Amino acid sequence: MKLNVNLLGLVGAVIGVVAIFLAWLEAGGMTADLRDALDMPSSELGYTAAIIFIVGTVIALVSSIGFILQLAGVAAWAMWFSDTYQGFSGVNLGVGFYLGIVSAVIVLVSLVKPMGIGMKGPYTLKQRLMVFTPVK
Repeated sequence: MKLNVNLLGLVGAVIGVVAIFLAWLEAGGMTADLRDALDMPSSELGYTAAIIFIVGTVIALVSSIGFILQLAGVAAWAMWFSDTYQGFSGVNLGVGFYLGIVSAVIVLVSLVKPMGIGMKGPYTLKQRLMVFTPVK
């Protein structure tokens, strides 16, 4: 079976996976990634943001529509960070947060303009939405 592969969407999703394991919060030489946020359910918005981004990234591995949840997760994390650490010096957003934004944007672009193996225009809706589509 042959497959068309939207490499742009796949690259965006892989960047999202990498972002999960990198620091989303940096404070005084310590860092916290999204897995650490899952260990802190008392921080409801941070916990929810982590879950939303992770689920969006998993969806982005198969469908470009995952960018919606990725962006929602990043936005929720930014709101939590702003509410929790406003006025604290030395507490910053980490590289994982910024890679999360890059990931979501790349996945969004892959929905608008799929690029990769076997991807030729005009693009069908299925080619735009799915990372892997079977070739007839």
